[in-house]
Amino acid sequence: MQIDTGGNWMTPYIRFLSEGTLPEDANDAKRVKKTAGWYTILNGRLYRRGYSAPLLKCLTPEEADYALAEVHLGLCGSHIGGKNLAFNVMRQGFYWPTMKRDAMEFVRKCESCQVHGNMTHQPHTELHYLQSPWPLRMGGTYYWSTPNGGWMEKIYDRRYRLFYEMGGSCPTR
Repeated sequence: MQIDTGGNWMTPYIRFLSEGTLPEDANDAKRVKKTAGWYTILNGRLYRRGYSAPLLKCLTPEEADYALAEVHLGLCGSHIGGKNLAFNVMRQGFYWPTMKRDAMEFVRKCESCQVHGNMTHQPHTELHYLQSPWPLRMGGTYYWSTPNGGWMEKIYDRRYRLFYEMGGSCPTR
């Protein structure tokens, strides 16, 4: 049985599972040893055990690009967003470690998605709210002059947050 051990992310796992060899770097060796239980080799291919799928076929970077393009742009491609694209590729039975990041980049580079996508009408900065004026927070009686020369008395009830208005002509002094 010939196993392709080209230099990609699968090489340390294939070597550890088939030959029992760990990488030279201590951190990489610890990571491979810790996570090797998630992987298995069947018929010369590396598979990852999934939570909801029985076995996910591990892809090289070239195969991963093809899988993303096929699901996103293919016959039934619906130009979905990055997270859903990664989920759909995983649901098809494929896996590689940078799946979500690669899917997000692929969608960002898709010209059709950028031209026909939804426009975001949100401000670039966070909105700031205005607090109510200080005197009105305390409750009480307030007098305002009106544009026609009259006056307006507003009584603010803090318990019910209501204004009671009374108006009239200019008060005599």
